[in-house]
Amino acid sequence: MCKQLVAFSDARKAQKGSGVHEFVCNQDNYEANVFHFWERYESNSHMGLHNSTPEVSKFMNEVQEHLEGPIGMALYEWKDGKISNACIQGGPKGEGGLDDATGAGGSGGAGHKQTSGVVDLGDVQRGSEEEGDSWGMGFKFPWQRK
Repeated sequence: MCKQLVAFSDARKAQKGSGVHEFVCNQDNYEANVFHFWERYESNSHMGLHNSTPEVSKFMNEVQEHLEGPIGMALYEWKDGKISNACIQGGPKGEGGLDDATGAGGSGGAGHKQTSGVVDLGDVQRGSEEEGDSWGMGFKFPWQRK
């Protein structure tokens, strides 16, 4: 399934305007059941467009039965060939939030209690009207819309 998603995404790289720059999947060196996707896009909007395709939707729905735990996501800024610390899309801005724990709030980081929770990115039912948007990212994928 991962190979099919990578093949689809590789084909999108060649499409003008897709915004897909890189899409790679590697098996973890230490945990055989863990896979890491490295994706690089022109912008967050391009990432959202790619993740809204029927092919990505199909993957997310079909992978559910194979998951042993939640899917996680970390976002980074890529600038001038360098990667940043983890970026915070829309976390809590108050003291003790994820911004403070990572230093994104300018406080130096890790000196405060972290109050953010884990979001299960593999839960394709998230994003319903009752639960809000797509995993806290500010939009809904097509399979989450009714």
